[in-house]
Amino acid sequence: MDNPISWILFDADGVLQGSPDGWRQTLSGLLGDDPDATMEELFTLEERRALTGGDFRDLVVSVLRRHGIGSDPERVLDCWRLLVVDPSMTERIRRLRSSGVRCGLASNQQNVRIDHMRSMPEYVGLFDAQFYSAELGLAKPDPAFFTEIVRRLAVAPEGVLFVDDKQDNVAGAREAGLQAEVFAFDGGAAELDRILDCHGVVVPA
Repeated sequence: MDNPISWILFDADGVLQGSPDGWRQTLSGLLGDDPDATMEELFTLEERRALTGGDFRDLVVSVLRRHGIGSDPERVLDCWRLLVVDPSMTERIRRLRSSGVRCGLASNQQNVRIDHMRSMPEYVGLFDAQFYSAELGLAKPDPAFFTEIVRRLAVAPEGVLFVDDKQDNVAGAREAGLQAEVFAFDGGAAELDRILDCHGVVVPA
C-alpha cells in the first residue's frame, strides 16, 4: 500500500532548533535594574501580540523606553536570534525530501525571528514551504492555523503529519484532521525516526 503521508510539517523550537546556553543571562544583562520583570513583560507581549502579527521590534522599543532602559534595541533582539539548529534533523529532512516526501516548517514566531530564520544557512533551501504564525495571523494550537496551512498546500489534512514538542499543539493539529505526534523535546533524529516508523515512513539511507 502506498504511504498516505505526502507532507511532514515540523515545529521549530524544541524540535529543529534551540537556544544556546547563557542566552537568558545575556538578555538579562540588557534589561536594566529589574531584568526578570522586564523579560517576563517582553515574553508576554511576544506571545499575546507579536506571534499573530504585531511588530516585535516596536514592542521591544516601547518596553525599553517605558522603563528608561538605554540598551540598543537591536542588541536585545539579537537574543531572539541566538539559535542552534540540530544537524541530525536537517539531514533527515534532506533525506525525506529526496524520497519524495515534502517537508515544511510550521512554527509560532514573531516577525524579527521569522526574518532571521528565513536567512539562516541551515534553513535556506531546506523546506518545501515555511509557515509562520505572524504571517498567517493565526497561532498554534488553534486548529485554524493548521486548516489554513493545508488549504495553502492544497492537500487533504489526513495526508499531512505534524510533529511538535507541545501536546496542545498536537491536539490542535489532530482537531484539524492532520496526523500529529508529540516529539520529545530536543529528541533529535532518533525521536523523529521513532515517529516516522510509527507512520510507516521510510527514510532512505
